[in-house]
Formats: sequence, C-alpha cells, structure tokens
Amino acid sequence: MFSSSPRSSRRKKTIFVTVGTTKFDLLIEGVTTPEALQWMNKNGYTHLIIQYGKGTKPRSSLDDAGLLTVETYDFKSSLGADMAAADLVLSHAGAGTVMEALRLGKRLVVVINTALMDNHQTELAHAMAKRGHLFVVEQPEDLNKTNSTSSLMETWNDFDSFVPIPHQGGDPNDFSNILNQHMGVVSLPTAAAAVETSKAS
Repeated sequence: MFSSSPRSSRRKKTIFVTVGTTKFDLLIEGVTTPEALQWMNKNGYTHLIIQYGKGTKPRSSLDDAGLLTVETYDFKSSLGADMAAADLVLSHAGAGTVMEALRLGKRLVVVINTALMDNHQTELAHAMAKRGHLFVVEQPEDLNKTNSTSSLMETWNDFDSFVPIPHQGGDPNDFSNILNQHMGVVSLPTAAAAVETSKAS
C-alpha cells in the first residue's frame, strides 16, 4: 500500500476509485493524469483512494497531486469503509460494487471497461443510469482524451454536479429483474402475471 499525505487544513473530501477483482488500468490512468489531479485539487478534494485490483500499481509518486493525500492498494478484505467515506466514487461496472455504492447513497460514476467481452454489466449500468441512479462514462478514454483541457474539466465537472436519484432498494428483486430484462429472462413475478392473464382469458 502506498500513501502520500501532504498537510492540509481543508475539510476532508474523498474520491474513491475501485476496479474490484478485475484489471482496469485505463481507469486508473484516467484518474491520475495531471488534469484530473488538478481538477480534484481545484474542487476541494483532499483524499484520493485507489483500489487497483489485478492491474498495474500506480506510480509511487504523483508529482501533480498537490494537496491531495493519495492512497493506493490492490485488495482489502472489505472496501466498505473506503466507499462509505467517499464523496465521489468512480468504479467499474461490477454488479456488487454498483449496488453497494447505491445502497450507501453515493454519487457514483461507472466507467465502462470496453476490453471486456461480457456486455451484461454494461447493460445493467445503462439501465441504472436511465433511472438516474448513477452516471455512466462510455469508455475510459473519455476521462483523459478530449479536444482541450477545458472540455476535460467539463467532463469532471459533470461528475461532481451529478445528483443521483436515491435507489430505494425496497424490492429485493428489483436489481435482478433489471438484469434479467436485459438478458431476455422473464422474471418470476412477470411469468406469474402472464399465467394469471392466460387463465382469465
């Protein structure tokens, strides 16, 4: 684990970046560019915590970190504490990570890993985005490849200004139903309703 801790009297404000058990180096690269770090400093963020999974460990010295306290690690037994403490979460599209962030009511930015062949996670992220629960970045390159620094800053500003619609989580089947719909699987309640309709007719 690497941690750099410049002194700061600012109110603690944290960005948590997580890739789960996967490898997603393009996401890690996108959040550690000089422009991204500059934006974090400018917008009052004091801590950047990066969980990089099976990917490449970020360089041990982020010269552009400024007043940011930067912590990086590959795995922990639980990411719950880091996620709970975060003001902004950037993550892969893993279902477990997404649902934990939504359960905690976090401002969540899901970055699609276009290198993966399985599109179910992507479809799920888009479904939740349509409901206003999270913000989707279609490809990791969008974090750092734009026509100008100003447009890149606008991208990051969109993250910070996004106000998610809380995910109520009252229906334990809600999340699985969304996934089933995108996989073409009929949920049990829907199937039961279809049977009742057939009986009535």
